Amino acid sequence: MTRERHVSKRSLLRVLFRALFIQAAWNPRGMQNLGFASAMSPALADLYPDRAARVAAARRHLELFNCHPYAAAAIVGGAVRLEEQVAAGTSLPQEVSSFKASLASPFAALGDGFFGLALRPAAALFAALLQPYVGMACVPIFLVVYDSVHLGTRGWLFAAGYRKGAAIVEILSRAHIPSATRGLKAVAAVLAGALAARGVLLASAPHRPGNGVLVAAVIVAGVVFLPHVRLPVALYAALALGLALGGGFL
Repeated sequence: MTRERHVSKRSLLRVLFRALFIQAAWNPRGMQNLGFASAMSPALADLYPDRAARVAAARRHLELFNCHPYAAAAIVGGAVRLEEQVAAGTSLPQEVSSFKASLASPFAALGDGFFGLALRPAAALFAALLQPYVGMACVPIFLVVYDSVHLGTRGWLFAAGYRKGAAIVEILSRAHIPSATRGLKAVAAVLAGALAARGVLLASAPHRPGNGVLVAAVIVAGVVFLPHVRLPVALYAALALGLALGGGFL
């Protein structure tokens, strides 16, 4: 019977660190496969002392793989757990490939929604609101807010994937990520409204009193007369117009 093997904590940290750069070697043929294989390398070195077995395992991770680079951390962690089971003889190598292929697309959609469409706009709008008070320090503030959440989430996803393996879906279903995404989008809409209001104030300078009315009218017209335009879109449009008028660009 094959002796049970585990990846050391040091190697797990190296896998997590390498997973941060999974997008660095993106290519049209395998997409993120090179980054995934590079991330798995420290774990495979622990699990497969025999070079032939290690090469065979590495080839599994050179298959086509494409996912949101942040959400992929959960799949990397789960793949490490499954490789431990393959090395122990309790799972088949094909299960690793099936695990990666079945979760890549759902996790890509999850990552796009949370990180790209909710967290990033909310963090950017929050930093933009602070700009009049902190100046260019709003840039590092954005980076601190955004990176603290996204790096913390990537670490949590990797740890959850490693603990649960193929059961990572159950963990994420209890994490209420879709609800968090909707909440962050609502926060971003409120922040956009605040910025639009500030744009109205800037545009309503005494020497240009009609600009404030124009910007407010854009919001009302967008919501009332264009049925397919929702409030956040109208607010973004008003924000752009208000800042352009207030800054003297129009």
